[in-house]
Amino acid sequence: MVTDACGGLGYEPTDVVAFADATGDGLPDVVGVNWGQVGVLASDGLGGLAPMSRFRIGYDPPLALDVNGDGRVDVVTLYLIDAWSAKNVSRTSLAAHITPWSDVGYAHAGVEGKPRLMGHGDMVAGQPCSIDLIKAAASAPAVLIVGANPALMPLKQGTLVPAPDVVVFLGTSASGDLHLQTTWPGGVPSHFDLFLQVWVKDPAATAGWASSNGLRGAVP
Repeated sequence: MVTDACGGLGYEPTDVVAFADATGDGLPDVVGVNWGQVGVLASDGLGGLAPMSRFRIGYDPPLALDVNGDGRVDVVTLYLIDAWSAKNVSRTSLAAHITPWSDVGYAHAGVEGKPRLMGHGDMVAGQPCSIDLIKAAASAPAVLIVGANPALMPLKQGTLVPAPDVVVFLGTSASGDLHLQTTWPGGVPSHFDLFLQVWVKDPAATAGWASSNGLRGAVP
């Protein structure tokens, strides 16, 4: 058996969602998702796969289907109450709604598993922007940590993702979630990075604290 290195689609087997012809050449390709990014490994016609193409889209498990009736496989996924699609507009590419948010990883599990932090909004001046935490301990003290740079330092047997520039003390709801919404300010330069993470007091977690994944927002 000969294997080719072509880059990973993601971290879990369930990230692979379809073996389908995404490029219109009659050959099966591999379409997958990994925390807000769609990856396409196109067949090269020689028994191997071409280098991966990545497209940002929503977060939830996607479907591969033809959404516009042109005979090409598109990708649809959900983000909270929104539906996102990456439409196959040519033999080799997808046209996706670009999201500035990406998952950095390093979540530390608690009573409900690993808390999940998600960002919503285009990070454009005057437009709504929000973050949502789910799968955390219910009615628990929480700390939102925000920084312009990553720290990736050990903390409470987990990993502190942002270098803490701003620390906000909050609390989760009775259902173990948290929603914060604001309007994105003007004057933030393009390509500015923002790193966020939420830590939640949780007796079920090692060292008594669970943490969400780190979340990166990249201003377009």
